[in-house]
Amino acid sequence: MHRHRRPATAGSLVLFAVLLAGWAAQAAPRTREQRETEARRACAAGRVEAGIEILAELLTEYSHPNYIYNQARCYQQNGKAEPAISRFKEYLRAAQDISPDERARVERFIKELESELPPPPATAAPAAETPPPPALVVRPEPPAPPGEASRPVPPPAEGSRGLRTAAVVLGVVAVGGLTTGVVSSLQVRSLQTEVETAKIGQLSGPRLQQQQEKAQRFETLQWLGYGVGAAAAAGAVVCLILDQKEGSADHVARVRVIGSIAPDGQPGVALAGRF
Repeated sequence: MHRHRRPATAGSLVLFAVLLAGWAAQAAPRTREQRETEARRACAAGRVEAGIEILAELLTEYSHPNYIYNQARCYQQNGKAEPAISRFKEYLRAAQDISPDERARVERFIKELESELPPPPATAAPAAETPPPPALVVRPEPPAPPGEASRPVPPPAEGSRGLRTAAVVLGVVAVGGLTTGVVSSLQVRSLQTEVETAKIGQLSGPRLQQQQEKAQRFETLQWLGYGVGAAAAAGAVVCLILDQKEGSADHVARVRVIGSIAPDGQPGVALAGRF
């Protein structure tokens, strides 16, 4: 019995030593070269995600663009064209100091991968041509009643617009002339009152003569304004009368000349109407 226990104990110790060595080997940190070798093995075995993850860890730690290139090659070797193109382009952007030959080689890889991509979906077929709109059907006008058939249709008045325009212009001139007359009348009254109420010695000689001449000028302008305003107002009224005669019953004069009285008692003219 004692002889059989020694081999069993020795075998247990050997197994424990092997397990301890394996555990120690797994617990020891892997070197950079070991991790690169592990990534290559994973990509070659089709374990793309595992290889890409190891390369991403190495890129984060060492910031070397070769790990981006290795990721692109891992995708390329496993038939993943779109992510391979993306990583190759990122490598060309990050690796600025590569040789022209290396850049041309990467660009060739990109072109080969792009040719493997599926074609874009075909565009939608053009819409069918819209049918032409239906022809316009003209319905005949119903016959007029017997009493209205013999009634002549008056032609449109062509001079109505010109007469209305002339009436408007003359009305504006009338308003301007009468306004000038009213303002001149006020000036004449003011000057006459100033001359009549002035004290002796304060307004005499050249000063008095100057005020009198000024009053005469305003008096002339007053009657000129009233004359021009009255004549223009009369012309506007005549144009409106002629317009009413030439137009039909529907063509009623839209512009009217309305007489008015100013606050100081002077007569005036105003225009009212629609255009």
